[in-house]
Amino acid sequence: MAHMAWDLWIDFQSGDDEGLTRANTRNLRAGLTVTVGDVLIVGNEDAEPGVGEVIELGDRGFVLVKVFPGTVEENRFRLRPGYASAS
Repeated sequence: MAHMAWDLWIDFQSGDDEGLTRANTRNLRAGLTVTVGDVLIVGNEDAEPGVGEVIELGDRGFVLVKVFPGTVEENRFRLRPGYASAS
């Protein structure tokens, strides 16, 4: 597997019953800012990366992300240029 950089570090295990995962803006890739509706590559060191949409931004850096099923390659059509990619 090629090394994959991600835009936002998330803990996939912190998802809720509605398929939403909590994260924090302090875990964004350096220099990246996001708004509701942005679609990012999400991941962590212990799991295959995925693609998720920012659903909500809250106080103190709170981010709520909907992670799409499937691989990054299967969801690449959702991404806009300028976000993380395989390296």
